Amino acid sequence: MGATGSEREADNRNLAEEGPLATLFSGPARTRIIEAFVANASRELNVSDVARRSDTARSTVYRHIEELERLELIEPVGEGTKRYTLNSDDEIAALLRKLEGTVLKRLLEKET
Repeated sequence: MGATGSEREADNRNLAEEGPLATLFSGPARTRIIEAFVANASRELNVSDVARRSDTARSTVYRHIEELERLELIEPVGEGTKRYTLNSDDEIAALLRKLEGTVLKRLLEKET
């Protein structure tokens, strides 16, 4: 299901006001949810998995999942209980995985 005209207008306002990265991450909960998907890129996660891994309420995860799916950062997989995975074909997802590895490497170097 695509976004309505008013939803697209709101998205465009957010993007214009906050910038693309602020719009993508939009706050601590969304950032933790994205991190849960990036850190578990090869796994299929249901909402409870994401909530547990991101230390976020399930109701909050539900709100953000829809937007992340619309952005094609994650995609639904399987049948039955809805599960999601990081979209391996998405350029932003690939960059986030690379960034995670680079940041981790830098942090480990700073500890030594």
